[in-house]
Amino acid sequence: MSALAALQANIILYARTKDFFWPEHTSPLTLMINFSGYSEHRTPHARFRLGQQGYLIFNHGQEYSN
Repeated sequence: MSALAALQANIILYARTKDFFWPEHTSPLTLMINFSGYSEHRTPHARFRLGQQGYLIFNHGQEYSN
């Protein structure tokens, strides 16, 4: 597997910010957690507010933004 193919298949993103925007896209399997504060995520059919006490999973192929 090439480095580019591995990057497209597996991504770990750690961000410390008060303002983060990721435009709508089709995701690989995604696990979202927050260590502090909250985040908001949208799919074509629902909105989610994620706090410190939970997690959010998007299946492979799910469209979402945050």
